[in-house]
Amino acid sequence: MPQLDVSTYLGQVTWFAVVFTRFYLAVVTDVLPALNRAVKMRAKKLDRTRGDARQFDSARRAAEDGYDHASAVTSKHALGILTHARARATSAARKRRGSIHNAKRAPVRVAPVAVNLSSTSHAAVTTDKVPARKGKKSKS
Repeated sequence: MPQLDVSTYLGQVTWFAVVFTRFYLAVVTDVLPALNRAVKMRAKKLDRTRGDARQFDSARRAAEDGYDHASAVTSKHALGILTHARARATSAARKRRGSIHNAKRAPVRVAPVAVNLSSTSHAAVTTDKVPARKGKKSKS
């Protein structure tokens, strides 16, 4: 087998050292610095993002507090309006109930009636304070 031939060991070891050294130098000089720059850039970006997130979070909390305060003030104002409207409606209902109750107790007034028995075949009944009908004309 050619791999175990002692006469080719020196050539194999030499080329292995040359190729390994070249790859090692390429990784150390090109790849590792690029990775290091990417990691540092990502860390800075994360720090900026975290700072922005803190600012937005504080702004969000301030907005929520403002909303909660405005909601509480509006609810209190609406409750005041409803309470006032309820009191007015209750007062109006009591007044109406009182006027209806007083109307039931008041005596009923009857207009005086006059009967005219003239020579016609029909008797005419009139009252003093009965208003004339609107919209219909009598045939007289």
